[in-house]
Amino acid sequence: MFADDTTLTASGESVLDAELAINHDLANIKQWLSANKLSLNLVKTEYLLIGSRHNINNLFHAPKVHVGDIPIKRVKETKALGVYIDEFLSWNKHIEVISKKISSGIGAIRKLKPHVDHNTLICAYNALVLPHFDYCCEVWDTINLTLCNRLQKLQNRAARIIVGRINEHGQSELALAELNWKTLSERRAQFVASQMYKITHDLAPKRLSNIFHETPSSRHYNLRGSSTKLCLPHPKTDYLKKSLSYRGAKLWNSLSDDIRNKESLAAFKTSIRAPGQVLKST
Repeated sequence: MFADDTTLTASGESVLDAELAINHDLANIKQWLSANKLSLNLVKTEYLLIGSRHNINNLFHAPKVHVGDIPIKRVKETKALGVYIDEFLSWNKHIEVISKKISSGIGAIRKLKPHVDHNTLICAYNALVLPHFDYCCEVWDTINLTLCNRLQKLQNRAARIIVGRINEHGQSELALAELNWKTLSERRAQFVASQMYKITHDLAPKRLSNIFHETPSSRHYNLRGSSTKLCLPHPKTDYLKKSLSYRGAKLWNSLSDDIRNKESLAAFKTSIRAPGQVLKST
């Protein structure tokens, strides 16, 4: 729940399971709203069915989601707190939207360059571009290589403009190094690692920490607040490989004991952002 927006989620072994669960919750929501003299805007209410392309494209029938006798429309994508989610979790729409915003910010930086100094350009980048690269990137870090490269080209362009290598092909790595910038995939890995620190140090919701377990060889340690490694699931599908339970645990286990057991989140972030420290979240 956020401000006047409420999102319900349900999962199941079948579409029918999810349908029954979500309709049960919607009935409870309707009852609660009525008891508190509030109303639900059904015009703005919609539902999104998330699954693999095979399962979604081979549905025998769509779920029948309703509030009372009024059916709720199904959508293929929706926006939740600034993140565009689609039914396949491909993040195509989200990357499309933020790419346009980032391109606009880079255009502003290009226009500023003749009139301001280097530090001002950096400030403009941090204000107009970087937030779009970073916002909720732990969630959509599972983007495919094509989308990953699309974003990286935008960061490369911004770096070349700021250091004055605008028309020099093949100079992106030099521009990033000159600015001491990590690549976007490395930045996203830092955000995922920070989330894993919160999870293992009791700083995240329990529903997240409950999906992780320590390895059998270190069960005499407490999962939270220790440097123990986590059990790594054995993924049988690409969906599981993209899950936080797999890629988050894999990234966490790749860190040294010293980094995993930093005394604070601030100290942890300083360690993983140190020069020469390279993280990969996949």
